[in-house]
Amino acid sequence: MVSMDKFSKITEFYSSHKGRLLIILLIPLVLLAPYIAGYLFSGSTFFTGYLMNSHDQNIYYSFMKQAQEGHIRFLNLCCDIPHEREYIHTLFLFLGGVSGLLYLPLGFVYLVSKYVFAVLFGFAAWEMLKKVLTGSWLTTGLLALMLGSGFGLFGKIYSFISGVEVSGETMSSFPGDLWMPEMTIWNSINYTPLFIWSYLLIVLIYGGIYFGEKRESFKPFLLSAISVFLIGLSHSYDLVPIAFISFSLFLLFRICKAWRFRMRVFWGYFTYGVLFLASLIYQYYVLKTNSGFSLWAEKNVNLPPNFLVILAGFGLLSLGYIECIVRLPKFKQMGIELKFLSIWLLLQTALMYSPFDFSRRFILGICVPLAVFFVLFLKRLAKTKLPPKLTYPLCGLLLCITFLTPAYQVAANFGKVYIKDARFFYTQDAFEAYSFISENLTEDDVLLSGIKESNRALRFSSAPVVAGSTQQTPEAVRRETEILFSEAREGLKDFARQRAVTHILVNKNEQGRFISVNENFLDNSETLFENDSYIFCEIE
Repeated sequence: MVSMDKFSKITEFYSSHKGRLLIILLIPLVLLAPYIAGYLFSGSTFFTGYLMNSHDQNIYYSFMKQAQEGHIRFLNLCCDIPHEREYIHTLFLFLGGVSGLLYLPLGFVYLVSKYVFAVLFGFAAWEMLKKVLTGSWLTTGLLALMLGSGFGLFGKIYSFISGVEVSGETMSSFPGDLWMPEMTIWNSINYTPLFIWSYLLIVLIYGGIYFGEKRESFKPFLLSAISVFLIGLSHSYDLVPIAFISFSLFLLFRICKAWRFRMRVFWGYFTYGVLFLASLIYQYYVLKTNSGFSLWAEKNVNLPPNFLVILAGFGLLSLGYIECIVRLPKFKQMGIELKFLSIWLLLQTALMYSPFDFSRRFILGICVPLAVFFVLFLKRLAKTKLPPKLTYPLCGLLLCITFLTPAYQVAANFGKVYIKDARFFYTQDAFEAYSFISENLTEDDVLLSGIKESNRALRFSSAPVVAGSTQQTPEAVRRETEILFSEAREGLKDFARQRAVTHILVNKNEQGRFISVNENFLDNSETLFENDSYIFCEIE
């Protein structure tokens, strides 16, 4: 009898506001716990603040550092191509600005922003989900949304057994939740504030339109308009699906209201459209006319993998597709909320295979309606003729299976912290060299280093880095830099003069041959900094 009372209290708490609040506050904290541990137990090393894909995040830090220094518009410091400060990135402008104004370390602001945006997303998602789910199913919906994932763990087990790495050309054969962080909420929190920021804004955009129409009020539309402007100037790929889905929501309400249109609603859509177009036109102008960023747009090709990889990446959440399709014959009888979620899910999935060079990016957002339909599938399963003693544990088991990959990733991240993975923990020698660069270079200088060091130095440098990125550096320049440092060929003097290089950073442990081949050139340069592992020279 006591055990039944305890179970009843647990069930009651699970279905309560307090239970949902705990989920929203606790899940991001658990996901980010390895990062907190990284800072607390870094020892003599420097913890970068990330545990996956350091390449892209060094680029993000480059933008934040510029904002920290007081710039509103950014340079592309990943290349030495002369160009104007024109690019605006609202998120990194905000994070860097907060860091500069409050004298907070960028790493601290970066980490805290992940948590804050994740919690705000949780509350926004709660408001959206409660329009279609109630009671314990609403709590289940929040869990499925914030932790739901696919068969990535099984893909990792296969990788371990077979020896096939989840990287390079073979990467796209593995479940998407292993290598597409924007695919799920938990991995967006794990990876970068940019993705969870985008998820938050997307929910605010659609939620603002929904409540603006429902209440026939201008204020919710204003929230949507501001949100679409912010996302247009931070993750502009999302504007394509947002345009189609927003228009679908507009049509849904027009049909339901027999095309009735109040002026407050009209001005709401007008404001939304103006700010949408303003961000789109500005981004298009900069990416087409600014030589420092046009290359980025040209090289940023992201095509989607086979749809089976997507389904494997969503795993059991993919049952939401079945639930959605099963409901389509009764589309007219659905409430407007489910109609919208159906259109969102199917339309955005189709757009992912549209003829855009970056259509893989359209996967960001799909997991929101998919998680809802997954929970509706579980709800349908619970109502079958099978005994409740069987159906409810089965629903719980299916839900828990979707948590396996995030559980593995948290454990793997703790493992990276424990071994001080060299990709994310820099030696004291490296940090001293990068710190010297941070304090002594300006945007009038040009830094040359090896491929790995170039990307790492990008995070700290106020000067353009000749080969700072695979995406934003001309391929010929990057290849020549790789030849100079990796193969230690002659030609450094001519290359440095051609690229207007003012400073060179050399890793003595990894590029000893480069130093011996170019000894005369380096001897004629002024050594500004040197320790056991690095030498930093100014070219005469």
